[in-house]
Amino acid sequence: MHRLFAFALVLAACASPESPDAGEEGVAVEASGVQFDASDTDRPCDLLTAEMASEVLGVPAGDLDQSDLSQLSNCSYETPAGATVAIAGIDVYETAEDAAASFDALYREVTEEEAAEAAEAIRDQIAVQEAEGELDAVTAYDAEAMAGGLTSIMTQTEYEDIDGIGDQARYDGTESTMMDIRTVESTLHVLVGNAILSVRGDTFTSDDYDERLAGPDAETVARTRETTMQAARAVVAGL
Repeated sequence: MHRLFAFALVLAACASPESPDAGEEGVAVEASGVQFDASDTDRPCDLLTAEMASEVLGVPAGDLDQSDLSQLSNCSYETPAGATVAIAGIDVYETAEDAAASFDALYREVTEEEAAEAAEAIRDQIAVQEAEGELDAVTAYDAEAMAGGLTSIMTQTEYEDIDGIGDQARYDGTESTMMDIRTVESTLHVLVGNAILSVRGDTFTSDDYDERLAGPDAETVARTRETTMQAARAVVAGL
C-alpha cells in the first residue's frame, strides 16, 4: 500500500504544473554531507537503535519489544504498555537533488483533481499489467479497490514543515478512524542528503482504549507528535 500510495503522489506531482523537477528552482537542497548507500534500506534498526528508542520512550532497552522488518525498511520498538517508535521507511536516491525532488512531490498537499488523475493513472497501469499477465485477477481487483480509496486519503493529508531536523522535514499528523478506533498518523518524513527517512511515534498505550474510541485529545496528540520529533532527532543525530 505504501508503494501504491507513493506512486500515486508522484503521478499527482507530475500532473501539477507547480511541482518542480530535480535541479529546478524551488527544490531546496541543503548539503547535509550524508550519503546513503542502497544497502542502507536494509538496516533500519541500525538507524533507530534500541538505545535511542529507550531514551525517547523512557523505558529500559531490555524491556522493549523490537520488530525488525528490514525487507520493508521498517524497525519498531514497543513498550510493555504499547507505546511505540519506528523507522517506517527508508528511500535512497542516486543524488541529493533526486531525493529533494521526490520529497517535494511526495509530501505535499494534493488537490482533489490531482488525486483523481493519479488514481485513474493507477487503474490504467493495473489494467496493462493484468493484460500482460503480470497481475492475476484477484491481485488486480485488490489493487483497484485500493486505488479507489486514494482520492480521499490523499486529499485529507496535511503536512507541517518542521525546521531543524535534516535538510527538510514534513510532519503528517492526520487523524483517521479504522474499525471505530481513532488514530493519529504522527509520521515525520525527513530529507537527509540523498535519502528520505520516515519516522513514526505512537504514545497511546493499552490503557487508552476508551480514548481511542472517543478520539485523541489535544494533550495526547501533542505528546505523540513530540515523541515522533524526538525519535527523528535521535536518528538524524546518529548519522
